[in-house]
Amino acid sequence: MDGPGPGALIGTVVVVALLAAVYFVPSILAFSRLHPRRWVILGINALLGITGIGWGIAFIWAILPAEDDPPAGGGEPPAA
Repeated sequence: MDGPGPGALIGTVVVVALLAAVYFVPSILAFSRLHPRRWVILGINALLGITGIGWGIAFIWAILPAEDDPPAGGGEPPAA
């Protein structure tokens, strides 16, 4: 009896790649935004992301504005 064909291997590789991409969404966001703490976010994502809580922390940290990001609207007070 023959084992699974080459299509099963390709399908497995595609599924694993998609799961890895979803798993590392917080890190991808942090690096694409040039977040100043992107390496810390990557570490939390890689080491604690499997818990779900670590993934959530990394995701929230990656999407929140960094401390040195200017506020929306340019940071100038409105003219009186």
